[in-house]
Amino acid sequence: MLEPTSGCNDDEEVSEPTTMMVFKTKAELIEYYKKYGKQAGFGIMTQRSRMNQNGSVKYITLGCARGGKARNRSINLVKPCLTTKTECKARINAILVGELLRINTVENAHNHDLSPRKARSFRCNRAIDDSVKRQLDINNKAGIGMAKSFGALVVKAGGFDKLPSIEKDARNYIDNACYLRLGKGGLISSENTETFVCLFETWLKCMDGRAPKAIITDQDRAMKNAIEIVFPNTRYRYCLWHIMRKLSEKLGSHSQYNCGLKTALHKCVYDCQTLDELEASWEVVLNSYNLHDHVWLQSLYSERMYWIPVYLKDTFWTGMNTTQRSESMNAFFDRFLHSGTTLKEFVDQFDNALRKKVENEIATNFHSWNCTIPCITHLAVEKQIQELYTNSKFKEVQSQILRIIYSHCILIKTEGAISTCQVNDQLQVKDFIKRVTYQVYFNKDECGAKCMCDLFEMRGILCRHILAIFSVWDV
Repeated sequence: MLEPTSGCNDDEEVSEPTTMMVFKTKAELIEYYKKYGKQAGFGIMTQRSRMNQNGSVKYITLGCARGGKARNRSINLVKPCLTTKTECKARINAILVGELLRINTVENAHNHDLSPRKARSFRCNRAIDDSVKRQLDINNKAGIGMAKSFGALVVKAGGFDKLPSIEKDARNYIDNACYLRLGKGGLISSENTETFVCLFETWLKCMDGRAPKAIITDQDRAMKNAIEIVFPNTRYRYCLWHIMRKLSEKLGSHSQYNCGLKTALHKCVYDCQTLDELEASWEVVLNSYNLHDHVWLQSLYSERMYWIPVYLKDTFWTGMNTTQRSESMNAFFDRFLHSGTTLKEFVDQFDNALRKKVENEIATNFHSWNCTIPCITHLAVEKQIQELYTNSKFKEVQSQILRIIYSHCILIKTEGAISTCQVNDQLQVKDFIKRVTYQVYFNKDECGAKCMCDLFEMRGILCRHILAIFSVWDV
């Protein structure tokens, strides 16, 4: 018989489980299998166990956390819940023999990918020890926000990967202890081009000289000038939402504002698919409502390439056309910066904030790697996209797939391998249905497609119009 194990040191490797291994206690068995799982790259869970009358374990089965069947608990069948379950059969079973737990069956094969680098994110490998709890309590009572409190723990440990817990665990602990009192700081304020130039240059140093591909802001002249100076090759746009909400303020006094003018401007901005169409449509609006001398509209048109979608469709904006997500980013940086932050402090705190964003991204990547969103159709292309995209992006694709039923395809012409199609679409706009027509070009030889809505170019996902064409041609 093998000698009983006496626990596992975190720094030492453990051998693969085999039959006849014995352990003194249930805790030692779980500690061993948890260590092996972290080393191999999977999470563990207790699948079955039975206790004797004296409270000792009679037998226990420990298995991969992805074992079991996925159950869709969502009421809405077209929006299935995330699941980690893949019916993985990897497990060990131990029974009590005398005073020792002996492993009698072992299955080490998994039906999914393993990742030792991501294993620290599994729930079974996360814990907050007593010393950390005491520090969190002290910091919270002193009014220190969780971001800084957890950041101090990260510094003390030597990095995020050295901590056996994540910030969410710390927040949950404080919540459960009824102590949470989060503070919120302000942002660094700026009012002129020189200040923005200084801030952007400092930011550029933090990013090792890598300029952003695209930037979206409000109509701030000083910021626009600074961006053109510091980031001359960056695509820049104004927040569309802020501009369109000014329509009533600037044109509400017009006698026909609610009798065609507002609708005409919306169609001009949102529905035009080519530059020629936009310019012709804009001229019709000016002529129809006698607006050639309107100063605000003239200024907007002179900068149309910074805000009207048809001028910006060739750039990847990750689905953004307003600063709302940017404002949520401001809230994130509020935890690291305040109105009295110096530029030197800004560099250090900005670096800390970026490290935090990286850690958040690691957690999100783990979530997408560990969980899957079930397909809602039998389309082969949906299954392929499910394997390629993150969960959040796959949800966006599924929303497009659901709306294929509103897309009606008509073949216009075919020249060689290129087919030109018209796709009639229906959009729900407030209380009415808006009918829109798009052109889609399909290359049968290369299985490539291009839609005039440019959703793929702007957001990185296939639009329902292309998906409808793929369905017709059995791609």
